[in-house]
Amino acid sequence: MPHVEPRITIGNIASIVTTLVAGGGILFAGASWYGGQTERVNAIHGMALENRAAISAHETRIRQAEQYSARMDERVLLILDTVREIKAKLDRP
Repeated sequence: MPHVEPRITIGNIASIVTTLVAGGGILFAGASWYGGQTERVNAIHGMALENRAAISAHETRIRQAEQYSARMDERVLLILDTVREIKAKLDRP
């Protein structure tokens, strides 16, 4: 049967210190990684807000272009009606 001596040795102390240092390193790395992820999420959120604003501005411009096009169509129809009326008057003897 193995024999265990109840003493604290330099090896025991070195093992405990190494374990604590490694644990601290893991905690530091995890906290650093989490902080980086938070920054990335905030950056992506900011870009999403910018994109939402840009899309809204583009939708407004598209609506304005559609309204302008509709007005131009109405004007062309009025001009065609006027041309037909003039042609009808000219065709009469």
